[in-house]
Amino acid sequence: MHVFKKYAQIDLRRFNGIRFSYQSHVKNGSLTVGEQSLRATMAKFFNMIIRKNHEKVFVFEDDAIPHRNFTVLFKQLPSRCLEADVLLLGATIWHSKHTDWPSEACFDADRATFGAFALLLKRKSYRPILRWLKFGTPKPYDHVYRYLQQQKISVRVAFPPFLVIPDVSHLSLINNNRSDIQFDMEKRAEQHLWHLKDYPMTRIPIHSMKNNRRKE
Repeated sequence: MHVFKKYAQIDLRRFNGIRFSYQSHVKNGSLTVGEQSLRATMAKFFNMIIRKNHEKVFVFEDDAIPHRNFTVLFKQLPSRCLEADVLLLGATIWHSKHTDWPSEACFDADRATFGAFALLLKRKSYRPILRWLKFGTPKPYDHVYRYLQQQKISVRVAFPPFLVIPDVSHLSLINNNRSDIQFDMEKRAEQHLWHLKDYPMTRIPIHSMKNNRRKE
């Protein structure tokens, strides 16, 4: 909250999530308990903002890190970004080659676009997301974008640069069975075109810690 206040001039409000336990929750074969917890958390969140009838909301997960120039970059976003019903202020793009990325600014989210750690959502998207969470085929939460696009809801990515990146150097509560690259900040930065020097990093990347231990 302090980092977003300093670099983005945004006063965040905490929203407590739901965390199922392995002992008390029925397992879903296709989702981890963490993924099910996130879906339940977001259902709770969207029920709240529908009830309060907010026109638009920022949503940041607790490991989100804003760009040092977030305020300036946000003010400079082109109209194509600001017109989106769902705007990803950060994303994890998993194309095998950077040349496969869409070339235009504020491109439409595609099949390789994931991440729900930094969003600007408009009222038009609330009920469709909640409907997908309640009645759609259970999938990880950030798979909702394809469904929204099928419902004629615009989902776009604010890039370049990303206004927010996630700190991936810690174990995930959502899915703890990820491969090593998932927790290597340097490799992820190369994969997703994150320029780490532009973000106030709060942790030492695991990869760097391992290198230091080897030297010792």
